[in-house]
Amino acid sequence: MSANWRNRRGNSVDVLRNSPRSSASSKRRARTCASRARPSSRSPSPPLHPPTNDHPDVPDHPAYQQILAAFADAGQPMRARDLCQALDLPIVPKNTEGIRSTLKRLVTRGILTDPEPGLFAQPGT
Repeated sequence: MSANWRNRRGNSVDVLRNSPRSSASSKRRARTCASRARPSSRSPSPPLHPPTNDHPDVPDHPAYQQILAAFADAGQPMRARDLCQALDLPIVPKNTEGIRSTLKRLVTRGILTDPEPGLFAQPGT
């Protein structure tokens, strides 16, 4: 495992430790480098703030909440352009592409589905 660790000069710790020409001080430095480079065995700390949503995958950001509210109001699958209209955003490529990437992110998280390319819906609609 320590074969991948390198000291300050770029030498592998095992190379320094096993080299017949290296001095005792070099081997001592190699042991010190290896002991410092090992990952901590401490367990991860619990999250500071537990999720407050009913569905933990739904982001708390207001933009996501507006998008999900628009889907709930529509009750049918929508395209990115339709969602821009529902959110009163100007229909320009910057907005539609931004909304489309957000919708794809929600599909990846399992919050929305894409029944066909470019069409997004809430599961069960």
